[in-house]
Amino acid sequence: MTEIIIKKIEIQNFRSIKKMSLDFKKVALLVGKNDAGKSNILRAINLFFNNETDVGRQFNFSKDFHKDAHHEKKAKKADEIIITLTLHLPRSYQKTNGHILVWKKSWRKDTKTPKEEYHGIKQEKDPRGKNIETTVVITAKANLRETLNRINFIYVPAIKNADYFDFLRGEIYSTIAKTADKSFKKSSQSFESSIGNHVTGLMNELSQALGYTSTLSLPEDLTSIFEKLDFINDQNISLNQRGDGIKTRHIPHILKFMASQQKTLNKKGASRFTTIWGYEEPENNLEVFSCMELAQELFSCTEKDIAQIILTTHSPVFYNYHDDNQETSSLHYIYKQGNETFAKTSNSIDDDMGNTALYAKALKPLQDEIKKLAEQKQQNQKAFEQLQNLSKIPRIFVEGKSDKLIIQKALKVFAGITNNQIIVETKHPSGGYNYVIDMLNSWRSKHKHNTLDAKAVGILDMDSKSHCNEFNKISDNINSCKVFLLPTPEYLTNIDKSNFKFSCCLESVYSENVWKYAKDQNWLEVKNPTDYLLKKHIETTQNTSQTLQDIVNELNPPLSITHKFKVPQKIIMAQWLSNKSDADFRKDFDCLETLLDNILSFLKIPKNIDNFLVKDSNAQKNLQLEES
Repeated sequence: MTEIIIKKIEIQNFRSIKKMSLDFKKVALLVGKNDAGKSNILRAINLFFNNETDVGRQFNFSKDFHKDAHHEKKAKKADEIIITLTLHLPRSYQKTNGHILVWKKSWRKDTKTPKEEYHGIKQEKDPRGKNIETTVVITAKANLRETLNRINFIYVPAIKNADYFDFLRGEIYSTIAKTADKSFKKSSQSFESSIGNHVTGLMNELSQALGYTSTLSLPEDLTSIFEKLDFINDQNISLNQRGDGIKTRHIPHILKFMASQQKTLNKKGASRFTTIWGYEEPENNLEVFSCMELAQELFSCTEKDIAQIILTTHSPVFYNYHDDNQETSSLHYIYKQGNETFAKTSNSIDDDMGNTALYAKALKPLQDEIKKLAEQKQQNQKAFEQLQNLSKIPRIFVEGKSDKLIIQKALKVFAGITNNQIIVETKHPSGGYNYVIDMLNSWRSKHKHNTLDAKAVGILDMDSKSHCNEFNKISDNINSCKVFLLPTPEYLTNIDKSNFKFSCCLESVYSENVWKYAKDQNWLEVKNPTDYLLKKHIETTQNTSQTLQDIVNELNPPLSITHKFKVPQKIIMAQWLSNKSDADFRKDFDCLETLLDNILSFLKIPKNIDNFLVKDSNAQKNLQLEES
């Protein structure tokens, strides 16, 4: 544990508490009936740190001393209230001061300030594994003294009325004044100057009448001004006009803000600030679901800004919080016998704790279900937001997975475009041209009425020219999406089409070197000559002694005509190509650069020029090296 927390509190002769000892965890819940004395434990801690009991109420010995203790005191021993805290110390303090600190304060009737004493305790094991404790003397000049002075105990009362919210807003000023002193003073001076400019005539008149110069100035302490600040929602409704439940929900956020601001003063090597909350009945004026949300907000605060929370509650929601978080929370049943308050610490909800404990058991399944639904709602909201964000990113729809791999790589190599700028989508393992057209039609229906939305394109194989033209000729379509065809590589444009029939797909774009490599890897299979030879060649074999293979050998077509990829190897080939260096990929797919230029122009996405030039420069260097 890296923060100071109260491990144990011992109280003697304070209000209804004659003698009590409680061991606290990071979150301590005080439960029990009304008027059992739960609040007196928080008031005792408030007295210890702030020398007051309730918020703004100074300690009064005659009223706060346990009334029955007078009758049992030993002779010659003065009436005395004693509060002792055992604090866990962070690791950085333990070597000098011990692992824990015992800090005692005592108040007597005729003394204005309490008597104070403290010492450290070092906890170790002897060679046999037995626990031993050694007392550590801590001098008044020790660095720990300053750290103890910076423990900020905040007491939140059960009745959170208008006066308390005024107090809270005043505390905001106190925090800002400490953490942003220079900029805050500068803003105040600017405000003063602005006021002065508007009342110059009045000030001159007063100066002439009274015989001395007079100016308007803001007070040094702006607490009273901050107390009148307001929280206004987006409907311009004041917090003062909101329900008590909404007001209650503001409190932990305000207190957490002040704690986090104060932590900015934790300079390296300086004493740290620690915040502990004493919170009375946080569930007041809240229905169950809001109470669950508040509980989550409260206890999540102990993960970062707040060292410890000690709270009183009648809510089964908080009972059940302990049941789910027993490692970090402690549950203390506070009860009264006569005029005296007692405490019982329990690891589980006990029937002796009264009706609220019974309600807690009954509510637990419903509470778990509400929590589950809330988490599902949060996940759905997150997914919805992700979908909304995705809809703002341009798309390229392609026919299959191998197309996706190649186009993604080409976008990176030729334009420096990443997947965050353009999303390339397909249907696994292959969608074909019908998938691409369907996706574009869907995109058009969603985005056609807003020309500011992201656009989409589809890339079809070269033999889908008719589908491309049919889609693009509709003007409403190309306002939001457009179809492009894969280019025909140069080596195929030089083939005599009077000899062959062939369909062009992504693999047709591969260079001849890529096809040769695929053949060497046994990733290809031979086509039947009737699949690519024209009818006239087939008729020749019927009238002459020539075979179809003789004709193929004579025409010597490229591998992309006579062979095709085995189905599983299509993806393997695309993966291999997408893993090639940018320079090597550029050489094999230079025919894609113009296509991508046209697509980016339509999508209105500029190339990442700097990245593009670096890639281009490296590619040129590699080409020059190979040529040399």
